[in-house]
Amino acid sequence: MNADSGLRGRRVLVVGLARSGKAAAEALVGQGARVVAHDRDAGLEGGAELGRLRELGVELHLGDEEDTLLQGTDLLVKSPGVPGETRLVAGARTRAIPVWSEIELGARLLPNPILGVTGTNGKTTSSELLGAMFRAAGSPVEVAGNIGRPLTSLVGSVPADSWIVCELSSFQLEDVELLRPRIGVLLNLEPDHLDRHGTFEWYVDAKLRMFEQQTEDDTAVLPRGFDEVPGGAVRVEFQWDDPLPAEPRIPGPHNRENAAAATAAARAAGMDVVVTDHHSPRADGTLPDAPIVHPRIGGNPCPDLCATAVAHKLAQALLHAAGQDPGLADEDLDLVALATVADVVPLVDENRAFAIAGLRQLARTRRPGLRALMRSARVDPAVVDEGAVGFRLAPRINAAGRLCRPEWALDLLMCSDESKAAELAARLEELNRERQAVEERILREASRRIDEWPEARRRQRGYVLADEGWHEGVVGIVASRLVERYRRPVVLIAGRDGEWKGSGRSLAAFDLHAGLTACAEHLDRFGGHRAAAGLSIHPDAVDAFAEAFAAHADANLTDEQLRPVTVVDAAVPGSVLTLSLAEELRRLAPFGLGNPGVTLLLPGCELTDLQTVGEGRHLRFRVRERSRPAGSAIAFGLGPQLDRFRREGPYDLAFRLEENRWNGTVAPQLVIRHIIEGDDRYPALRMQLAAEWEAGEQAWSPEARAIFEELVLGAGAPTSLYESETFRALLEREPVALPKAA
Repeated sequence: MNADSGLRGRRVLVVGLARSGKAAAEALVGQGARVVAHDRDAGLEGGAELGRLRELGVELHLGDEEDTLLQGTDLLVKSPGVPGETRLVAGARTRAIPVWSEIELGARLLPNPILGVTGTNGKTTSSELLGAMFRAAGSPVEVAGNIGRPLTSLVGSVPADSWIVCELSSFQLEDVELLRPRIGVLLNLEPDHLDRHGTFEWYVDAKLRMFEQQTEDDTAVLPRGFDEVPGGAVRVEFQWDDPLPAEPRIPGPHNRENAAAATAAARAAGMDVVVTDHHSPRADGTLPDAPIVHPRIGGNPCPDLCATAVAHKLAQALLHAAGQDPGLADEDLDLVALATVADVVPLVDENRAFAIAGLRQLARTRRPGLRALMRSARVDPAVVDEGAVGFRLAPRINAAGRLCRPEWALDLLMCSDESKAAELAARLEELNRERQAVEERILREASRRIDEWPEARRRQRGYVLADEGWHEGVVGIVASRLVERYRRPVVLIAGRDGEWKGSGRSLAAFDLHAGLTACAEHLDRFGGHRAAAGLSIHPDAVDAFAEAFAAHADANLTDEQLRPVTVVDAAVPGSVLTLSLAEELRRLAPFGLGNPGVTLLLPGCELTDLQTVGEGRHLRFRVRERSRPAGSAIAFGLGPQLDRFRREGPYDLAFRLEENRWNGTVAPQLVIRHIIEGDDRYPALRMQLAAEWEAGEQAWSPEARAIFEELVLGAGAPTSLYESETFRALLEREPVALPKAA
């Protein structure tokens, strides 16, 4: 530990209390600093780890960011998942308060030689590879960084003669320049990072003697791999390669434009090739010259299988060809269900069968990785459903791929060791938080840019936005949120040297793959399907593509198709909103694309006991109809509109009735989709129609008679006035009074 760190007595604010933030706070306490820590997640309150920080004297603040936290602050330390534009970080920079990352803090406090690494060789992370090399050569080494062990956690516990291998995620590469002076070395197994971060020296030999190899111009030292050799040593072989090619020598999978060329190259190299896919094929009909397993091309009764389901069908066929029971492939139905829900394919026909059977298997899965993931995501296996998969499990798995660590998710699913599975699940948990922070930053930037466009551009029916600072792994999910917000197909493009990559999402009324096909002259490659697609584009072509895409959307979408539409399955009275109805509706699950949850309408009701929950993000309230209780409700994302719904008056609620399990109890809950300010005339019209019905047929007005006939009153079934076209038209007219009943 550095004896003269200069932090004793200084006030240090730690922003972000993920694993790295907690470790940084503890290290700072050890340096004698006065530590204040903040995290936006108020749900962390009560955790054992925060209790440990309080015992150490750390002043904790959870929830909204307050500028007052910066008063008297000498240094701000931010965790890796905290974006640089948060209110506190930006405020610190404005006040000229030094801002360090957790990596920078660790590097300053540790006296050890530190080697910064990033990248993978497809399975093994750089830090794990280098750690194995050091240990095989008999040199003491500690591995830390973005692998679940923060660099600051080593402060005070690592011998001075140990090396430290510090792994950096793609969002910590600003720390590369900090670490370079310490050792002057970056081992990087991802050649594209060479282009992005300039020239770095490389070192390594079997005995770990240092030597330097300088890259020259566009050439790079590329690792061929490493092998175990007799005696337990590790041999690492590098080669000087030709300038990095703009395209891989054999184009990769999921690339509609190059799949045929990739297959031809592989077969020419003597490989047997089977092509599996589920995306839309090329518009010109060109297919690879090889056996193709594709649900639409092959005429499968369910043409919309996800890629994992396609692999499952291939496994069944291979088992059958080998004379074995194809049913053996059903051992993996938990994975098939996970992928089917996560990939948002229509949950009908065979997909529905896969989801139902697979969710049952997931509830009793024996895979340590899935069990650890459910514990980490706080999912009860006994009640795991498509909602838990789509909103809790899948985001954590997808975060690994989005943030350049796909092998972590794969290792988790294949892991057979409980402790290793728990470690991997913790990594994914932290990556998911990092993904959320990056996603929110890009969403804010993209939304601000759209809102600042001229009116004519905002009226266009298709949006394309690009930025060299965005991350290509996250732009797809941000595009989905922009589609929800602006009701237009959206393509977001992330900048990288030489070639930019984008991801698009669409409305139900717009075929995104057809839209990209119409703009293909501006694209290097693209692929996908009607609702989602990906592309590669040269930065010089972005503006022309944006113009062509908007023109295509303008020609193929009407203003009517851009308007949000909520399909209501039934209008109901509050008296039927019982737990038994929620259970009955649940039998129609699993819900998703192609089989949406049942949406009910409760018109003319009152909202009471309104309060915000979830750090103010969500709105909870109780519902009354005709002065009688009709249940409790939750409206996700509507917390900021609390004051808007405090006004008295009728509201129409579109919602899904679900079971709410909490503290061992189960009750019906209205999960709100839309809160619509009702017509003030609704209660009076309803009372007047009730009076006419009671007065008898001779007292009915023409409007009342038409409404009663449309509703088939007297048949005994519950009904709603909104089911009458005449009644709806009556509300849309200028105020008009029905004749008083005699």
